[in-house]
Amino acid sequence: MPSDWLRAAVLTRESGPVLVTNGEISEFATPAATRPWIADVQGYDTVRDPLETAKAMLSQFGSMAQVAISEPTWALSTLAFQSALPQAIFTLAEPLLWPLRAAKDKYELECLKSAAAMIDQVFGAALKMMKLGVTIQDITDELNSQMLRIGASGNSFPPAVIFNGPGFEGRGGPNKFVPLQPGCMVAFDIGLVYKGYCSDFGRSVIVGEPSPAFLRHYQMLREGREVAVARVKPGVPAREVHQEIHRVFANYGWEKEGREDFGHNIGLDLHEPPYISAWDSRPLLEGMTLTIEPRAYRNGIVGGRIEDMIQVTADGAEPLTKFSLEPLLIP
Repeated sequence: MPSDWLRAAVLTRESGPVLVTNGEISEFATPAATRPWIADVQGYDTVRDPLETAKAMLSQFGSMAQVAISEPTWALSTLAFQSALPQAIFTLAEPLLWPLRAAKDKYELECLKSAAAMIDQVFGAALKMMKLGVTIQDITDELNSQMLRIGASGNSFPPAVIFNGPGFEGRGGPNKFVPLQPGCMVAFDIGLVYKGYCSDFGRSVIVGEPSPAFLRHYQMLREGREVAVARVKPGVPAREVHQEIHRVFANYGWEKEGREDFGHNIGLDLHEPPYISAWDSRPLLEGMTLTIEPRAYRNGIVGGRIEDMIQVTADGAEPLTKFSLEPLLIP
């Protein structure tokens, strides 16, 4: 909108959410009937001007002094809403929404556990097809195919498969058809969506005889992951988890790379606050599901990552992704 369809959930202080969508509303009305907190589902004819539709929809809520919109709202849509409500002050909805979504309820945790188990399975299938000569594109195709085969609705972001080491492009390399050869460390960053909930996972695979540099790098990543998970518990500021990884990286001579963000909360969105970052002082809460993802790259030399989904429990942390942390080797 204004040149696209309008789909929105409108929530006021006085009423529950009203869902607005184009065309047939049955796909929304049926599930909405089982959710008594949804006030109404309204449809509109797509032959109408979307801006006029927005104005008519908003008029039923009376005068609005302040309107909060979510971050993904397109700029064109935001401008259209501002045109429809010229007297209103516009702000972001996330400060209202994130505290409600940060800690997951029982249903959400079950969805996230399933998504985590599924991405473990997808990676295991991709690992089996890895052999000398396969390309980044071959592996990416297999990952996406496996996600759909096991019941995911798709990936939560385009799979990242990085070939690194002497003679390889490393992170950001544009060539997806370079054949896998000995002397390569392959970093995976992959995730899928299950019932609307995201997973996010990473491992590194060493091809050929593992060099001391590769094994040392992998050990750094593993130690970073282990100390971070050990620090996770309710009340701990997110930045203190980051500090644990940074300390390990600095000890290995990777202090600069240890300043990156190393994880985030996850749920309906791939990236949710708090973030495992040096600047984020927000406390961890029981019921959050975090990603812990130490990673470091020096293109053409070495690079890798280890990433797991971790549930914050009453007394610590429970890993949801459970793939082996031992070095993964392909002869």
